[in-house]
Amino acid sequence: MRKAERLNEIVHLLRRMHHAVTANSLAEKFEVSLRTIYRDIDDLKYAGVPISGEAGVGYVIDKRYHLPPIMFDADEIEAIALGVNMVRNWTDEQFADKAASAYQKIQATLSPKLLRELAQITTFSAPSHYKIPWNVSFTVSDQNRPFFFY
Repeated sequence: MRKAERLNEIVHLLRRMHHAVTANSLAEKFEVSLRTIYRDIDDLKYAGVPISGEAGVGYVIDKRYHLPPIMFDADEIEAIALGVNMVRNWTDEQFADKAASAYQKIQATLSPKLLRELAQITTFSAPSHYKIPWNVSFTVSDQNRPFFFY
């Protein structure tokens, strides 16, 4: 993984976490040395990313910090398109509209090359006769575990 990609991933990881992340866990995740993580964090701070940390506790990021637009590769776009299709085919109209709206926002950020790729996507989800009403009320106790709800 290139350094720029790793820095971006570190920021994304810190934004997702609701607790401090140790340098050791970052080093393990990104398969780099502790010294590399220390340098990466210093580089991010120097670039203005609001990361704070304490020895023995870990790093946190100000949750109000937003990254500039993210570029997707063709496979990521296909995965997103498939997910949107699933939501549109399997959930109620209100949630399907939200998925379509989010997808339009993503499309607006794509390069012409990725838009052409998008037009050639071959994955799809079959329509369902049973539309699941989308009622969101849940508690996430462990951010590291995937969760599904409907």
